[in-house]
Amino acid sequence: MVFLIFIVSFIVSFAGFPIVIPRLKSAGIVGKNMNSEKEEEIAEMGGLLIAAGVGASGNYRGS
Repeated sequence: MVFLIFIVSFIVSFAGFPIVIPRLKSAGIVGKNMNSEKEEEIAEMGGLLIAAGVGASGNYRGS
């Protein structure tokens, strides 16, 4: 059961990143990457997708 919850969470997060990250960049929700020497911009609210993955796995109860 725990493994299934992990898989659901992983799939939701993994499938959502290619969709959400470009939309965040086009909406201008970006910031500087402070951990890199390059002056690149990265999406700032990608953590919401991780929270959505955790929420999706929490809603799955396999009855």
